[in-house]
Amino acid sequence: MKVMKYFAVTSLALLAACSNEEELTKKSQEQQVLSIKFSEPSITRAVENSQGVGTAEFNDVTLYFWGNANKTISKGKQVLTSEQIQKAKTSDGALVGMPEGATHVSMTANNILGGNMQDSPVTGFQSLGDGFLSKVPMSSPAAVPTPHSTIANAKQVNLVPVPDLARIEVSGSITPQENAKAPVGADGKKCAYKSVKVKAVYVNNYYPTAKASDVSFTASDGDWQNYEVSMHDVLTDENRSNLADKSKAAAYQVFPAKETDKLPHIIVEVSYVLNDVNSTEVSGRYLTIRKYKENTSFLTSFIEGKIYKLDLAALNSAFGTDDGGNPIDPTDPVPEAVKTDLYVLITAYTWSVSDITPEL
Repeated sequence: MKVMKYFAVTSLALLAACSNEEELTKKSQEQQVLSIKFSEPSITRAVENSQGVGTAEFNDVTLYFWGNANKTISKGKQVLTSEQIQKAKTSDGALVGMPEGATHVSMTANNILGGNMQDSPVTGFQSLGDGFLSKVPMSSPAAVPTPHSTIANAKQVNLVPVPDLARIEVSGSITPQENAKAPVGADGKKCAYKSVKVKAVYVNNYYPTAKASDVSFTASDGDWQNYEVSMHDVLTDENRSNLADKSKAAAYQVFPAKETDKLPHIIVEVSYVLNDVNSTEVSGRYLTIRKYKENTSFLTSFIEGKIYKLDLAALNSAFGTDDGGNPIDPTDPVPEAVKTDLYVLITAYTWSVSDITPEL
């Protein structure tokens, strides 16, 4: 089970100031002195442990200097040292060199895979464990320094880095829904199902990299056996119990999706037992969720910095019973089967848990 945590947006204050003459003589005449300072964000933990508050961490921070707002005219970059990062958290800030001609400043943090973030595979951001707070990459748009509010001949700029990824969390359990008009079953309930067990969770139809023009999709035919294992959780009795009480979740990072047909698919593998004395477990059944609702509107995008959480209890009503006591089966023998779409109601928050409820 992948262990994840999530955090709020970080606000960074960069203070661009003129230094005294002694400092300036030590710098190239083609640079100004930049004093960087950032505050620590509040963190909400939601996956392995009970919810709590923590502090965001930065394993690395890189400043980028630009000659325009579109970030096409590079004026250089600077990787902050651990000492500079720590000093930037104080009220004094950390001084760095700002190249001449730089009109905009941006930043990235936690580039755990190295290289260009646009080329980094999404599979590299799964199963981050307890280091999630310091491993999810973040970036900010370019911002223009403005005159400092209290320091003469100084400038300041506020950067708001956000995670480069969206997040999906799946937790809870499925309890089949009773029908007051149905006959009583073997266990005394007016329900055609005795139980439904969640066996596994998959995510399909996701962008493999940030710059990919199309999603990675594994079809329901023989290729399904080649699904990406890092986007899949098999449940055991132990972690199924943790999933049910929501102390753990099957969690996945995905790159933002801006088109309805490019949204990630959540696939839930289940087995069930009917409410009949002679019934045996039926296994290898799948629910494929392709469309989502937020409040009353269909969701058209998955946005970076947001967590989309599916509470499996939202699937209770899908396992219904008709008035004659017969089961209403929402499952298919294969994932990604072409069938009536299963709709899910989502409430999305910025780096916080969101609940989703399905409707047929």
